[in-house]
Formats: sequence, structure tokens, C-alpha cells
Amino acid sequence: MAKELELSNTEKKFIVDLLAQNQRLDGRKSLLETRNLNIQINPDTYGDVYVSLITPEGKVGTRVHCKITADIVKPKEKRPFEGSFYVNCEINGLTGLQFENYSKPNSISAEGYYTRFLESMILRSNALDLEQLCIIAGEKVWDIRLDLHVLEYDGGFLECASIACLTSLLHFKRPYVEAQNEKIHKVYTDLDDRDGVNLGVLHIPIAVKFNIFQQLPTEELIKQSNNTNSGKELVVIDCTVKEEMLSNGELLVALNKNREIVQFDKPGGVPLQTYRLLELANMALPMVDEITNKILKAIEVDEKKRNKYAHLLSAENDRYDN
Repeated sequence: MAKELELSNTEKKFIVDLLAQNQRLDGRKSLLETRNLNIQINPDTYGDVYVSLITPEGKVGTRVHCKITADIVKPKEKRPFEGSFYVNCEINGLTGLQFENYSKPNSISAEGYYTRFLESMILRSNALDLEQLCIIAGEKVWDIRLDLHVLEYDGGFLECASIACLTSLLHFKRPYVEAQNEKIHKVYTDLDDRDGVNLGVLHIPIAVKFNIFQQLPTEELIKQSNNTNSGKELVVIDCTVKEEMLSNGELLVALNKNREIVQFDKPGGVPLQTYRLLELANMALPMVDEITNKILKAIEVDEKKRNKYAHLLSAENDRYDN
């Protein structure tokens, strides 16, 4: 039987001492510094995305693969004008030691927790317009399935997963459908015959995770000059898996670029005052703005690569003023 990931007392003390000195195990120089974000879009299809978190040394920390598929199904009786959307998260034993015994409850419960969080973040905030997925009311709608595979895991999964999900939703194009007399006449599955239709993504929520460290030596806390931390707690963003194992609590907050808090989730640990929750949410806003811009930039670059020969199909000529 495989052994789960364990830390020695020496390693625990070393990591905690680094955090008390405002340094990180992977070379980052701040508790609020995130790993570099890398977004790769499959040039051969739509909605197929790889997202990685890269350490300052250039190593891949966490890596996920997200792919969207669409099928035509009958809608739910209570919602005849809406399509459906669901997330399928899969974690296998190759992802990390903590998931190697796949039959253990920790990996199965992790899949369920991640799936519920991502679905709730997207659906409850109305980030995806389900009515736009309706083809024939009460008869035919689009069923959007988002498959999320964890390829490598070293902390920061939900941040990475939310970025991959929203990038895939923004990039995906469903086939164009012709309907006549309340019947489907033709489905253009080949996007070369007719351009696909973008999904109705109304806003872009991004998840940010804060880990709380409370049991640190007082003398080390006095040396801390980071004004984002108060009292006897340290707030750390984008923790590695070893740092997560030593944290005393965590807070997950999902926001969008419009400064709207989409979702809060605090699964136990150190209690936080309400004002502290809002402080952390405000702290995450610049990160959300930066990540949103990177997502839109990656999609823009991909579209330019796909349309590099589009000017040959245009009848417009360059005109110059004499």
C-alpha cells in the first residue's frame, strides 16, 4: 500500500520559519506572491485548455487540463427554456502521494468538493447564460459538459481550475443549429462549414485561496513587516501542498472584475472576523484583474493565430491618401 505524504518535524519547522521571514519554499519572496500563470490553448479545437502554475525556478507546480463537450438533449421539465451545465473533476493516483490510494475517501471527497465549488461558482453567479443554450423550448437544449483532469498537484488547485474552466467556456464554440417548424433541420458539426456560436459567458469569476497560519513564534512575528497581516496570524496566497498541510485554516473567495463577491467558502480552521473576510476579498481584487486580463489575452492571441489567413478572403483594399 502506498504511503501518504508526510513531513518530518525538521521540515515543518523549516517551512514555518521561512514563512515567518516572508519567504517561500519554492523561492518566492513574499507571502502574497503567486506562481507564474501559463495558459495553453489547443490550436486544433475549441474549449481545450491546459493551465499551469510555474515556480520562479521554472518548474511546473500544479497543472490541469480542461475540455468542454456539447450534446443536444431534452431539457428538464421544470426548466424547459434552459440548457444544462455540469463539471466532472477527475483525480488519479499519479497526481500526488495524497491521492495515490484512489479508493480512499480523501480523493473521492476531494473530487466532489472541487466539483461542487466550481459548479456553484459558475451557476449560482449566473456566469453562464443557460437560456442561450435553448434550441427548441421544452424539446431540445444544449448540454455542456466540462471535464477537468488534474495532471500535477502542488497546491493552488482551485485557482488553477477556475482559470481553466472560465478560459474553456470563453473559448468554446458550439455548433450552429438550424431549426424549422420546431424541429432541428441541420447541425453544423464541422466549423469549417459554418462558424460556431460562443457560449453566453456574462462575467468571469476567479477563485482565490488564502491559507491562515496562526501558531508562529512571537519573536518571528515581530520581525514581520508585512502590513497585510494582523495579530498572531499570517495570510499566505497560492500555497504549495506542503504549506497547505501546515496551515491552520483556509478561506476561498471567488470574485470577478466588477468587484462582485461571487462565493465565500471557509471549511473550518482558524475563525476570522467579518471585517477580516472583506479585507482579504479586497486583497484578491488586483489578482483577479490581472488573471482576467491574461485569460482574455490568451484567447485573443489564439484567435489571431486561427484567423491569420482571414485577410485573404476580404475584398477590402488598402487606400492611401495622396
